Amino acid sequence: MRTSGHQRPRDPIIGATLAIASLALGLRLYHLTAQSLSYDEAVSVLLARMSWPDMLRWTATDVQPPLYYALLRFWTGLAGQSEYALRLLSVFASVAAVAGFYRLAAEVGGKRTGMLAAAVAAVHPWYVWQAQDTRMYSLLILLGVLSSYLFRRWLGAAEGGQRRASVPLVFCYAAILYTHYLGAALLAYHFLVLAATGRGQVVRRYLIRVGLPTVVAYLPWLPAVLSTYRADTSYYQGPLKLTEVARKGFISLFVGAPGETVLEPTGLRLYLLMGGVLLILLVGLLAAKRSRNPWFSLGLVLVPALLTGLLLLIVPKFNPRYLILASIGIPLLWGQGLAAMSLRRASGAAIALVAGACLVSGSAIGLQGMFADPRFTRADFRSAIGTILSQRQPAEPVILSSGHIYPVMEYYAPGVSYVPFPPSRVLAVGEVLDFSVVPELAQALAGADGAWLLLWQDEVTDPMGVLPYILGQAGDAEEFSFWHVRLRHYRFPAAPDLSHMPRIGDPSQCAFEGGIRLLGMTQGDEDELSVFWQANTVPEQDLRAQLELRDGAGHLVARQHFAPAGDDYPSHLWRPGQVVFASVPLAPDPGVPPGSYQAAITLYRAATGEPLTLLDPAGNPAGQVCPLGKVQLGGATEGLDPVAAARELGLSPRQDRWESLGLVGIGACPEAPLVPGQSLTIPLLWQTTGELPAVELGVGLRYADGTGSTAQVPLSSAYPTQEWKPGSVVRTWLDFRVPADAPAGEAELIVEALAAASSLGPPASICQVTVTNIARQYDLPSPDWPSEAVFGGFARLVGLDVEPASVAPGESLTVQIHWQATETPDRNYEVFVHLIGPDGRVWAQFDGEPAGRPTAGWVPGEVLSFSHRLDLPGGAPSGEYHLEVGMVDTHWGTAIRLAAISQGSRLPADAAILGTIQVR
Repeated sequence: MRTSGHQRPRDPIIGATLAIASLALGLRLYHLTAQSLSYDEAVSVLLARMSWPDMLRWTATDVQPPLYYALLRFWTGLAGQSEYALRLLSVFASVAAVAGFYRLAAEVGGKRTGMLAAAVAAVHPWYVWQAQDTRMYSLLILLGVLSSYLFRRWLGAAEGGQRRASVPLVFCYAAILYTHYLGAALLAYHFLVLAATGRGQVVRRYLIRVGLPTVVAYLPWLPAVLSTYRADTSYYQGPLKLTEVARKGFISLFVGAPGETVLEPTGLRLYLLMGGVLLILLVGLLAAKRSRNPWFSLGLVLVPALLTGLLLLIVPKFNPRYLILASIGIPLLWGQGLAAMSLRRASGAAIALVAGACLVSGSAIGLQGMFADPRFTRADFRSAIGTILSQRQPAEPVILSSGHIYPVMEYYAPGVSYVPFPPSRVLAVGEVLDFSVVPELAQALAGADGAWLLLWQDEVTDPMGVLPYILGQAGDAEEFSFWHVRLRHYRFPAAPDLSHMPRIGDPSQCAFEGGIRLLGMTQGDEDELSVFWQANTVPEQDLRAQLELRDGAGHLVARQHFAPAGDDYPSHLWRPGQVVFASVPLAPDPGVPPGSYQAAITLYRAATGEPLTLLDPAGNPAGQVCPLGKVQLGGATEGLDPVAAARELGLSPRQDRWESLGLVGIGACPEAPLVPGQSLTIPLLWQTTGELPAVELGVGLRYADGTGSTAQVPLSSAYPTQEWKPGSVVRTWLDFRVPADAPAGEAELIVEALAAASSLGPPASICQVTVTNIARQYDLPSPDWPSEAVFGGFARLVGLDVEPASVAPGESLTVQIHWQATETPDRNYEVFVHLIGPDGRVWAQFDGEPAGRPTAGWVPGEVLSFSHRLDLPGGAPSGEYHLEVGMVDTHWGTAIRLAAISQGSRLPADAAILGTIQVR
């Protein structure tokens, strides 16, 4: 069909571009209100509702200037404040930016390049996501594209054209700076491009006609710029993680921000694939002599990203959207690279086809994640606050944990009062809730029948969980689950009494080095323990704690490592004098029966694992383990799989049986030779098939010649077998001590089950052991410093020999201690040797096994001598020092001193003070 003479054929590029704009609009309108307004969007609404003076005052101390909020104010006056209307402004800005990409890319590489770049921008997941967000980033993209286009036109125009083009360029530049401070990175790139031309006259015209008017237009806001980032309290101080910035930044440039359109591992793979394909296209673009080079587009990505990164090194607060202006070059590069491929050549067509497939696939994955993957759903404030509105009773206050989220509350629940904790305008990482909120919270709950607690970003504002803890003490909570938002409804059976908070059920007097006190613990239920601390000064290093639970015989049934104030509140953020706490889950090992168990805590440095020393009231070392009270465990022994339980506990399977009692698992036996008195503790796992009587174990050594001895020990001191139910799987421990008079040689460790002293079956061999020979000494020495002290009724301190008698700071001395056994004790004890200075302080010490042998292996009349080395630190004062010697029971992991008697009288502090050592 012929056209008339005055008609021109339609340009297919224009039609394709219009189709692309329609696609962009459709994608951006799709599911526009499917999700709740985010916190940032609610802040936008709040500012749009403010008076002009209030809006300007807010933005003058915020990280975003006021232009977008001013436009939103005008827009909502026309379109209303529904979720749809609020987001529509960003939709229109984003679609206009797609059209702008066509013009900019066409200016850079021709119409075909413009069409392809617009298509990339239309389906770019990051741009679609920003278009459905009531924030300034779609406007920023539009202004960035438009200003880059106007800059290119200004640069290529003659002097007269530059004069005419200066006004719209200044307008765009000022608008960018009033939209986001990071727009300065794009303006800096434009100036670098201009300077690279080397034409001084053009540079001067640019500075006079564009640069100077832009500065003048922005001058009123410049004081706000200089103070904004210094006043920003919404991030933790610390070095910027450059690898994280690069990783998340590059993913966002290609498929959208991690957590919004893709998971980071998926996004990283897509970026590597798409980035590699784009690199191949750029190589082809450079090889095509007739094609325009990609340097402007490539610089449009790299320079703003680099300048933004340099700013982030000064202000280490990062979000991928801070690189949104650097993304403008990506559609241009795709457009230029694809346009350079000659479709008439098979190789060019193949490369273009593969590149297009990668581009479409990456965008489709990002869009699918954004629209259909629930893992990328925004915080559902709409549903959470809707639940409050539908169920809240008049006498139930609404409490915001993260007080700065009040804009969300004011949008979805206008007119409903709320109590913000902390009452911050914006997020402030230094405003951490602690028990100082009790008076204000008590006032808010006065006369209340219940309360609603809205939790979001509370890991920053309430990292210890102070509000849930206090409210949980007042009543029971019902939990409501929403995406990224938690909601709890508390019902109070009586008027909340928040006096004496926190309530510490089992106080402690333990003081650790560094001015850290363990205040005590409170058990709320059988599954959780609250542990309270206070530090006089901020700890120099991050700390962790270890909680151990032991049964009546000292066996470890549970061990839990935890941060003293929770993982979200490391100790370097504590404030001096602040009471901190952590809720520690109690997770006993399989087979641990219900009952009461002893708790103890150790505090250690997280980086090295080095435990902190406990100090007595005089400031002297007092061990490393702080004993607490009893903890109730609701352990379960029924319904366990014995094979799985044995595997989890690291036990070897067994199949020994005594009537209704079966031994199904056993721990490792010692491989090293045993000495008389040495204690063995071997974990055992039992399974019952019926009711049991009171069962004991007969345990002993059986030698090859048939000799040996057997002792009766409880099967379980913590959980009598009469209480075991059929089908139970129970963990116990075999406690055996090599007799002091055990002969040397190879022996079997045997065990049998006894009821009323009668065997329930033949004994079972547990393992083979070797008992070493001991050379015993009975001649009494004549020490330089004799003593008559007797410890624990079984160990006489004969005396000490010390070399040398005079030392200097930094030197060592050797202390030889002589003991004589008066009886054989039924337990192994440890000795302490303290070098006490003239100031009463312990300057050097030894703690460990006395005489290098377990005390339960000593026999009456035996004399044991052993040397201990004491290292005097360099800062020790000069003067007369004394040696303090004693014995301790470490059965519970603590150092309990044994009674020390000398000449019928008990020694002070249950320790013998001997000798005089001169420190020079």
